[in-house]
Amino acid sequence: MGESKRQKLDEEERKITVIAHPNIALIKYWGKASETEMIPLNDSISLTIDLFNAKTTLTAKRIDDGEGVDDTVSVNGTNLALSTRFNRVFNSVRDRLGVQWSFTVTSSTNFPVAAGLASSAAGFAAIAFALGKAFDLPDEDIERWARYGSGSASRSVLSGLVQWKKGDRNTESHVVSHFPSSHWPDLRLIILVAKEEEKAVSSKEGMERTARTSALLQDRIRRNSERIQGIINSFAAHDFPTMAELIMRDSNEMHAVCLDSYPPIQYLNSTSWSIINLVHSFNSESVRAAYTFDAGPNACIFILNEHVEEFQTLVSSTFSNGEFVDKKNMFVSTLGQGPRIHK
Repeated sequence: MGESKRQKLDEEERKITVIAHPNIALIKYWGKASETEMIPLNDSISLTIDLFNAKTTLTAKRIDDGEGVDDTVSVNGTNLALSTRFNRVFNSVRDRLGVQWSFTVTSSTNFPVAAGLASSAAGFAAIAFALGKAFDLPDEDIERWARYGSGSASRSVLSGLVQWKKGDRNTESHVVSHFPSSHWPDLRLIILVAKEEEKAVSSKEGMERTARTSALLQDRIRRNSERIQGIINSFAAHDFPTMAELIMRDSNEMHAVCLDSYPPIQYLNSTSWSIINLVHSFNSESVRAAYTFDAGPNACIFILNEHVEEFQTLVSSTFSNGEFVDKKNMFVSTLGQGPRIHK
C-alpha cells in the first residue's frame, strides 16, 4: 500500500456526499444463480434516469481493535434496521481495507421507496460509490459493493445504456456501458405512479419463488442473449419501434413467469393493465411508446420527446377518476448520468 493510501487509512474520519440515480431495465433479470454473491440467472440492460436520485452522505470513522462496530443507515429521516445486504457491503469493505471502520449513512430520496421504482438501486449505488471514493478504491470494488447491496444497483454506477453481465467461471459478474446517455437525447421516460405503497411480495422473495417453481423461467432465460443484443442494436440505430417491442415483450414475459410461480405472484394491478391497453391503443398506427413494469404496478413509459405531450394528455383524459388527473402522478425524465460527488 502506497504512502498516500496509508495516510488516508490512518485518518480518524472521512466524510463524503454523493448523488446517484435509479435505472430502469429494458431487459430485466429475475432470479439469482447465487444469493451470496448476488449473481443473476441472466444478463440485464438498463438506462439510468435523471429525475429521481438518492443523495447520500457517508461518514467513516476509524475504530480501535476490539472496539465494536456501530454502523447506522437512515433514509429520509428514518433509521433502518441493518439487513443482511447492508452488513454484506460494510463487512466486505472492512475486509478489503484490512482496517476497522464504522460507517454512518444518511440518505434522502425524492421518489417512492419500495414501490417498484428501483429505489434500492440508487441507494446502494450511492453507498458503494461513496465508499469507493472515500478510500480511493477501484471501480470494480464499487460495482461489487453495489451488487452486494442490490443486484440492479450495479447498473446505476455507470451512465447510459448499461449491461449487467452475469459472468461465468472465468469472468466475474460485472457491468459495461455500451453508449453514453447523450447518444439518444430525444429519448424520454414517463413514470406513472399507480400505487404508492410497499409491495406485498418483495423482489427477493419473488425471485426465489419464481426460480424454485416456474416452469416457464428457463424459456425466458434462453431468449435473453438475443434480446440484449436487439436492444443494443436498436439503441445504436435510434430504432425506436424495434426497441419498444423488445422492451414490452420482456416486461410481459417477466410478469408471466411471476404468475407461473406457485403460489402465483401478481405485481400488476387493474391500473397497470389499463395503462398497457392504453399504450397499445396509442401505438395502433405506429409504435411510439413502450411500457415496462418492474416488480410493482408503476408503469415506466419510454417515448420520444415529440410524443410526450400527446401521451400525457391521453393519460389525463383516460384516467378521469383522479388517478392521474392534472398530471400529478406523472413524471417525465431525461436519461441520466452515473453517480457523482456532491460539492
